[in-house]
Formats: sequence, C-alpha cells, structure tokens
Amino acid sequence: MNKNCQPKLSETLHTLKDMAAERDLRIGVLMEALGDRSFGLLLFILSLPAALPMPTFGYGIPFGLITGLIGVQMCWGNPRIWLPSCALSITITRSRAKSILRFGENLFNKIERFIHPRLLAIQSRTVRKIIGCLVVLMGVLITIPLPFTNTIPAMIICLLALGLIEQDGVWVIIAGISALLAIGCYSSLLFLIINSVTV
Repeated sequence: MNKNCQPKLSETLHTLKDMAAERDLRIGVLMEALGDRSFGLLLFILSLPAALPMPTFGYGIPFGLITGLIGVQMCWGNPRIWLPSCALSITITRSRAKSILRFGENLFNKIERFIHPRLLAIQSRTVRKIIGCLVVLMGVLITIPLPFTNTIPAMIICLLALGLIEQDGVWVIIAGISALLAIGCYSSLLFLIINSVTV
C-alpha cells in the first residue's frame, strides 16, 4: 500500500466492528478512529437519502444547513469535524454498532473496487477548503424550496464525500465540475423565476 495513503475505510470499519464486539462505542471514539475522513463519511451518510430519487419532504432545509455547517468547518481548515461534547459522549450499543459497521464494511468493500487513491493533491489544505466552499454552496442550493431541487446537489455532495473518503482525486474533480454546472443551472433557473414574477 502507498505510504501516503490511509488504510481503506472498509479496513477501519472492520477494526471498529471488532471493537464493538467487546464493548459499546461512543461517537467520540468513532470520530477519532475516522480522523479527517469523518468529514467525508458524515457528508455521505447525510447526503444519501436526498440523493436517492424518492420524495424527502422536509429533509432539504435541515440537511442543507447541516452540510453547510460541515462545509464551513472544512473552509476553516479544521482537520476533523467539531462536535459538542454532548454529541461525542453519545454511546451506541454493541449490537447496533456491530450491525451498522458490518453494513458499512460490506458497502465500502464494493465501492472500493471502483474508487481508489489517486491524484492525492486533493488532500492539500487549499483543495480541501475549496471542497468545503462547494459543499456550502450545494447546501444552499438544497435549501431552495423548489420541487425536485434536492437530488442533484445531494448527489454532488455524495460524490465529493466518496472522493474524500477514498482519497480519489478523479471523483473529486468530476464532482467539482458537476457542482459548477449545477450552480450555473440553478442560478439561471432562479433568474428566470424572479424575472417572470417581476414582469
């Protein structure tokens, strides 16, 4: 394995699953084990429901705000997500933690066949700040109260998250270009709506 690369996420989740077989796990322990990949994993978990082609009424605004806050932390250059101590102290029971981690391990075992570390320049602080800005902008787009406007920004966040998790610069670049196109399309759509209302 490349010395500059972290262990695969599936391997980290497998280690955590072994820990969960012995004791309950606190959120703080999970965040510590995930390190700087906690940004990507949390974004992936949050974006998945909105990225799926199904109704998610009432999910857009809170999801957009939460992802926007995560993006702001990335823009500030935080090495890992800041969570209040009350959130870090939340404990997941052994059986539930083991079930969740087993699902995550199996999922990423499949994903890692197509996504792998490359173009590691995306790990630089400057690039991560740019990614954070894109996450904030996608979060803003998701909060726009228009029908069917959640899916595309959420899918872009999902792609960015996978690229961050697996250190895959190709996926990050694809997601970044998609984000810029989405910003252009949504800006044009809002302009047309505002123009039609004011005429």
